[in-house]
Amino acid sequence: MRVLTIICGLMLLGSRLNADGMLYMVNFGDAAFTNLPGSSSGYTDSTILTPSQTLSGQGPGNRGYTEAYAAYLSFGQLGLSVYGSDFCSANTCGVEFQPDNLLAVSSDGLTIGGVSNGTLRLQYVLEGTLTDFGGNNSNNLAAFSFQLGNNVLGSAQAAGGGGSSFGGSLTPDSSHSNTWDYFASGTVDVAISNGFASIFQELFGHANCSSGQGQSCTESVNFLNTALIGGAVVLDSNGNVVQGATITSGSGHDYTQPLTPAAVPEPASWLLLATVLAAVFAFRHRHSKVNV
Repeated sequence: MRVLTIICGLMLLGSRLNADGMLYMVNFGDAAFTNLPGSSSGYTDSTILTPSQTLSGQGPGNRGYTEAYAAYLSFGQLGLSVYGSDFCSANTCGVEFQPDNLLAVSSDGLTIGGVSNGTLRLQYVLEGTLTDFGGNNSNNLAAFSFQLGNNVLGSAQAAGGGGSSFGGSLTPDSSHSNTWDYFASGTVDVAISNGFASIFQELFGHANCSSGQGQSCTESVNFLNTALIGGAVVLDSNGNVVQGATITSGSGHDYTQPLTPAAVPEPASWLLLATVLAAVFAFRHRHSKVNV
C-alpha cells in the first residue's frame, strides 16, 4: 500500500519537529505549496488557511492543471484538504501536474498531576472523503494518514477506481461518484513518564493526478476539521483511573473535553468544480480542433 511508505517518512519527520505547544504546516514535493500563508511553524491556535487556488496553468495546446488546498490548525483538532486536476486534449501530453503533499502537525507537552508513571488515554475521531476520477496513469492517487506519535490511527487511499483503508471504514459515497467516505474512531494510549506526556499529531494529505491524451483527471483529499482527539483520562501503571488527576498542557488546550462525532461532511466545493471541469474538458475534446 503506497500510503504506508509515505507514513514511514512522516514518522521520521515527526521525530524532528517535537516541541511544546506548537502548530506546523509542512510542504514537500511540490512548488505549488512552497509559500504557505504566514510562517511554516508557530501558527496560532485555530488558524484557518483557505486559499481557493494555489497554482494553475495552461500548457501547449489544450493542456493544463489546477491545484488547491485548505487547512485548519488547532490543538486537539487538525484538518486539511488537497485538490489537483489535470487535462490534456492535445496530440502530445506532458506532465502538467506534480504531486501535492501537505502535512498539518500539532505538538504539545502535558504535565500530569496525581501520578508519576502511567497512561494517558485519549479518544479520537477521524472522518473525511477521497476522490479519484479519470486519467490512465497508474500513479494517480489520493491518500491520507493520521497518527499520534508513532501510532497510525487511520489511513486510506483511492486509486484506479477503488480504495483501501487502515484503521477505519472506507465506503462509496452515495451522493458523489468516484468518491469514498472514511470514518474511524477509538482510543489511543500515550505513556506518562515522570509526570509528563507528549502529544504529537500529524495529518497528511497527498494528491497525484496525471491525465493521458484526450482525458482529464481529479484527485482530492478532504479531511478538513475532522481529525480530533480528546476525552482524556489518566490511568495508573495498573490501568486504573486516577481520581482527581490533573492535565495541564503547554498550549493551554483542554484535552479532557469530550468528542461528539458528527456525520461525514459534504465534500469541499471544489469536488463539484472538478466534476464540471471534467465535463468541460471532455466537451472541448469532442467539439474542438486539437491544438498541438
